[in-house]
Amino acid sequence: MSEFRLPVVGRPYCVLCPECHNVVSFNCTSTNVYGIRCYLCHTFIDLRNPSVPLPHGDDGIVSQNAFAGVRGSAVRYSVEVEESNGSSATAQVAVLMDSFAKERDVLMPKALGSEVSEVFSARRIQAFADKYWFLHPLVHGIEYIFFGSHPVAKIGNVSIFRPWLPVIGSFNVPVVKTTTSYAVVLSLLIVTMGGLTYYAYILGDQRLSFNMEVVIFLCLLFCISLWRVAYSDPGYVRPAYLSASGPFTADPPLREAEEGQRGRESLWEVVDGERVERRWCATCEIYRPLRAAHCYFCGLCVDEQDHHCGVIGVCIGRRNIGAFLLVVLTGVVVAGATEMTVVMAVYGCVFDGAVRAAGTDRRDKKNCEALGVQFYAFAIFCLIAGAIFFIANIVLFVSTVSGVLMGITTRENLKGIYANGRNPFDKGPLQNLRLFLTRGKPSSIINNELVAACADQAKKGDTTAFVI
Repeated sequence: MSEFRLPVVGRPYCVLCPECHNVVSFNCTSTNVYGIRCYLCHTFIDLRNPSVPLPHGDDGIVSQNAFAGVRGSAVRYSVEVEESNGSSATAQVAVLMDSFAKERDVLMPKALGSEVSEVFSARRIQAFADKYWFLHPLVHGIEYIFFGSHPVAKIGNVSIFRPWLPVIGSFNVPVVKTTTSYAVVLSLLIVTMGGLTYYAYILGDQRLSFNMEVVIFLCLLFCISLWRVAYSDPGYVRPAYLSASGPFTADPPLREAEEGQRGRESLWEVVDGERVERRWCATCEIYRPLRAAHCYFCGLCVDEQDHHCGVIGVCIGRRNIGAFLLVVLTGVVVAGATEMTVVMAVYGCVFDGAVRAAGTDRRDKKNCEALGVQFYAFAIFCLIAGAIFFIANIVLFVSTVSGVLMGITTRENLKGIYANGRNPFDKGPLQNLRLFLTRGKPSSIINNELVAACADQAKKGDTTAFVI
């Protein structure tokens, strides 16, 4: 095999620079040239032996008289100098990038899988909620007063506390790390009720004071129903890693979430003549029950998950959807009563006060004047906030109730799971409502047996499930 090649004038060649290892492309302009300059490091490359650069002072050109009288003689290139496709360096880089893009499209999916999309969505919502970190101590204080500072166990992102009450005794309470989300609603409620109570006292109107007593009572009912949902078990499914032999992570990387989804084939069950998928959960290491979904906030699968409520900070599932509807309905009543109270206060100050002041009683006028502009600014704030809260709760209540009547969860509706087929869980509005009211709740996994299982897992070195 020949160890050199004869250059051809006008033909493109390429060679590897011995210094920077860049591929240098060039066109042969003369058979007397045996040196080419690298356009990156400016090294003169010896085309006869590209492994070493030309010495300093060598211009890489053979004189015209060197081959005088010798027919067919020319500079001979090394076999390491290869013929090129004629493209410039920029064009070659473009071809390389295009090849890389095609390779990437083959190896990587063009769209995110459902599991990875849910992970990204959960992280975006959590990042938004963390912007109100300065309100979180309000929730932490409530949890410290009622539950203490040390959970007895932890599973996924759910801490289990065991408070004690005189009549009830000790009981287990699940607390998700995202319950700090309801600090925004609670703060607005405290500010609104505190301001209205203050202005009602200044005005001294008996009807307004009575209305405020009713509104405060409704707010207490709202808070109690909210706390009942925030610290309830929505229907967590026991993960299989509690009985595993090694440690496990409740928040796996995105690659593991997607590969785990594709790692095992789904199971299929027939429900009312329709095939329904049971997907594998890579985090909990189980085949999810029918209609269950994994919540990346809670770190656990939830039976019949409707959605993860970003306002309360807890999942809404089979075990607490009824209590959630009570929260929403109570919120509608509170918002409506607050709006009526604010309108009554403004009307009484602007109209009734002016009419009475025209007579002999000047007390109402003095009280209204003492409030100043701050009262009307606060009233406008309450009206706007109350209207938003009222409309949002109405929409949420109608959406949830319509889902109950149609036998479909919010998650299934948003993802269009039954868009191309019949919903096998839809028995008709009346039958769906009857089943919703009479089917009862499944037993909770948040019990002493789970705490004991967490203790066994903690002994194996698993930091996802532990006891304190």
